[in-house]
Amino acid sequence: MFPGQKFDVDVQRSELSDLCGVVGMKTLLIYPSGLKIKDQATGLTLNNFPFSVVRRFGVRQDEFYFEVGRRFSQGEGFIRVRVDGTCTTKELHKTATSFLNSYTEKNKKTKL
Repeated sequence: MFPGQKFDVDVQRSELSDLCGVVGMKTLLIYPSGLKIKDQATGLTLNNFPFSVVRRFGVRQDEFYFEVGRRFSQGEGFIRVRVDGTCTTKELHKTATSFLNSYTEKNKKTKL
């Protein structure tokens, strides 16, 4: 069983999304240690974005976005997505925030 949540999204064009090959209709998975983008047709993972490389994320107008830093294997930049009608960008943001908070708490405990 998958320990996260799945969202059908339309990944918008950006320098990073083009470089990662994730533009178009995809599945965004938010899981305990990061974000993952999969191809909807094949189910293949196209890219992983561990929370350790995610600088920030949020909602701007009708898009959810996240920024990765230079430690990401493909370099730094933004990924912007629009959600389909089954959820809202605010729901997606709330889910990502919940998982990031859990990730942060877990890592604080392991560093003590």
